[in-house]
Amino acid sequence: LSHISEESKDAIRRKIYGGFNDHFQCEEGDDPSAFISDALLDLYVTEQDPYQQIVGDIVMTVPTANTALYTADADNSVYLYEFKHRPSWHHSKPDHVRADHGDELLFVFGAPFFDWPRNPEDPAWRLNFTEEERVLSRKVLTYWTNFVKTGDPNRRGMDTEVTRDLEKWPRYSREGQAYLQLDSDISAAHCLKARKVRLINDMLTCTTSGGLLGRTWTMTISVYPLVSVLYHGLL
Repeated sequence: LSHISEESKDAIRRKIYGGFNDHFQCEEGDDPSAFISDALLDLYVTEQDPYQQIVGDIVMTVPTANTALYTADADNSVYLYEFKHRPSWHHSKPDHVRADHGDELLFVFGAPFFDWPRNPEDPAWRLNFTEEERVLSRKVLTYWTNFVKTGDPNRRGMDTEVTRDLEKWPRYSREGQAYLQLDSDISAAHCLKARKVRLINDMLTCTTSGGLLGRTWTMTISVYPLVSVLYHGLL
């Protein structure tokens, strides 16, 4: 698939505007659907389900990226992450699905060390974690514990060096927009879905001003990972 047909684009536009029309910040007389651009839709051309992926970014990725940006601008310590690991218990999920909403919470709370079944009568529902997942959970536990204690996921104590055997989690800023990808191989990256975030911000603010550089849309919902942000200094 090298493009989304005009018919499919029109159908996606109708669905987006029908589902999120209360969130468009258009001037009176503007046609909100005109801001659902071809440039945005074309970014999803290789996705299994373009509409579902766009909705996921509207509801999850963009509010999280906006929150990280403006929380960092207020001189708070912000650490953004994307959980990318496909858990071993995803027996019935399609192959293109990696992590689902909230999957990382089992790693945050050490569930791979429990190895408990949800339903002993149904082997497909057993949470049989792998050793690789125990290693990942141990690292996630350390990041979160360090952050709670020190405001820095890389440090165990205020006067101690960076925790050994942990990939460095870069602090998020407007300039670098660095974040951590949590998977079997943990790595740092930059500018999470930057073009999609910019164009979705443009769409919902009914502008072509550059998204995060101009007005920025925020949605009044609870924002949880797959993609999420840790911040310190607001309390």
